[in-house]
Amino acid sequence: MLGYQIIITDILKLNKVDKEILDILKETFLTRNIHPLASDEHLRLWIIRTLLITSVLGFVVRVIIGLSGEEISPEFSSVISSPIALFFGALFLHINNKSENTSLIVFAITWISIVISLYV
Repeated sequence: MLGYQIIITDILKLNKVDKEILDILKETFLTRNIHPLASDEHLRLWIIRTLLITSVLGFVVRVIIGLSGEEISPEFSSVISSPIALFFGALFLHINNKSENTSLIVFAITWISIVISLYV
């Protein structure tokens, strides 16, 4: 795993803040044994992960419905888009809570969330 991080930092030429955000993301999504009632930190990580799973499932349902040729109503579209917006909002708050500075990664994640919310 360490070799993978070295390759990423060499290719992207990440600065200290970018590495800090990558560490926050790694901690957020790769920490095991999260129990939501154990602490506020565990609850925050559990909420972010639950919103990610809900967003992915909603996106998959939307793609399946779109490929089947059925029309997607605006109400259904907003129901599917809501967990995506909540996920990225919670993730940005978590990153900003843990990090001291902003970086290119935060701007890239922001851009990706805007694009996804526009087309989903």
